[in-house]
Amino acid sequence: MCVDCRGYTYTTSQLAKMAAADHSKKVGKKVNVSSTISSDDGTVAIKFDDGSEYRIDRFSGTGTDEKGEAVDLPQTGNNDISSAAAAGGAVVMILLGGAAVFASRKFRRKEDC
Repeated sequence: MCVDCRGYTYTTSQLAKMAAADHSKKVGKKVNVSSTISSDDGTVAIKFDDGSEYRIDRFSGTGTDEKGEAVDLPQTGNNDISSAAAAGGAVVMILLGGAAVFASRKFRRKEDC
């Protein structure tokens, strides 16, 4: 981990995982990280087994690839709309279950009380 504390920093292994996921998505096949090299200025060079390379700032998670194109690694997380829909559906089901339990009190027999 980098010694400079300008807020949150990504570890080299976190950057490597995010970079591999991002690069795999861009090339359409699974790629592995072959090496990582950290520098004193806070950048990490991440080399892949297909010969490509990312240079990423460990503080922001942004950088460039071997072609000079911008790379923004924090965006490789779980930003899927289907996950949000599933979570929303789960909340609705929990609320319906709670309402059913609450409503069932009205239908109990007096001898059950």
